[in-house]
Amino acid sequence: MEYENKEKVIEELKDEIDVVLSIKDEITEDEINNFKEEFPMLTETEIRKEISKLTQNEKYIEQNSEEIDDVKEYKIGKKRNSEDQENADLDDTIRIDSIKIKDAISNIKSEENLNEDIKPKEIKEPEVEYIEPGRLPENIKVIRGEVKYNQLSIDWDWPYGVNRMLVLYRNDKFPTKADDSSAVKIIVDKSYGEAVGQFIIHKVKEENYYFCVFPVLEVNGEVTYLEGKKRLVVSKAPSEVFYRLKVKKSLFGSVKAVSVLFSTSAEEINMPPTVLVSKKASIPVLKSDGEEIYKFDYIKLSKDETAEVEVPVDLIRKNTYIKLFFDDERNGSMFRIIPPEKRELYFK
Repeated sequence: MEYENKEKVIEELKDEIDVVLSIKDEITEDEINNFKEEFPMLTETEIRKEISKLTQNEKYIEQNSEEIDDVKEYKIGKKRNSEDQENADLDDTIRIDSIKIKDAISNIKSEENLNEDIKPKEIKEPEVEYIEPGRLPENIKVIRGEVKYNQLSIDWDWPYGVNRMLVLYRNDKFPTKADDSSAVKIIVDKSYGEAVGQFIIHKVKEENYYFCVFPVLEVNGEVTYLEGKKRLVVSKAPSEVFYRLKVKKSLFGSVKAVSVLFSTSAEEINMPPTVLVSKKASIPVLKSDGEEIYKFDYIKLSKDETAEVEVPVDLIRKNTYIKLFFDDERNGSMFRIIPPEKRELYFK
């Protein structure tokens, strides 16, 4: 059972890593520390191995190895030589009567059982969570979210000193502040001893849900909010954007003009800014994997119309691949870029 639980935790970790990688290219040390707090069942080495597998980058494991090398080894205790053993004073040996010991233990157990029957049952008063004097309430560190079986849920680890959360969400953009009049607002109270807070939408629409969760503090009757923590949960399939390269060559085979043709199967979308990335000899996998050579602004697309944008031909070099990426990689949760075949991205 413990093995199955650990496998489930690793799958949850992979989902969190995927969310971060959909927004940016690399995992920072702060994010690794967040993973350690969020998944205490896993060691830092296990977390780094999963990051390394998903990013196909060994540097996350290598960094951990360097930290381990800095730890010094200390031996505790003193070995006793055989000569000391031979010179041990036998008068110091304590002889124990095993029968008397067993009788004493039996008597103690009998007294404990008798006392337990006589004592009245204590009635426990409701416990109150203790707040250390002078210790400030903490903010939320991580929010998790998922959609499963037409039900959306977000949860968070309750931070120290916080017993109430204000949950806001919109379907068009993140709520800007706690009193955002265009957002849906829900108050979630913490139950005694509860470690994880949760909010559930039981029937979700095929839309994007932009959450912002604010810890609520009440001091002397005055309500204040700590800084909100954001989380986007996507409940609809991303809109697909297709592109292909249109290349004109001279009679001798040299490139005279290059254009990018954009299209979509959606009714209408406003495609966010994208960039062309060039890499010599092999195709770029990530935006940071090559050189950004050209940036496209917002482009309106519909299923009935193709947009064509010309690229300065002097930016295209020989023996390179060029590939399209979103300028802000967070848009990858709402749009999906579908590239042409690999051979069509290559310039000889």
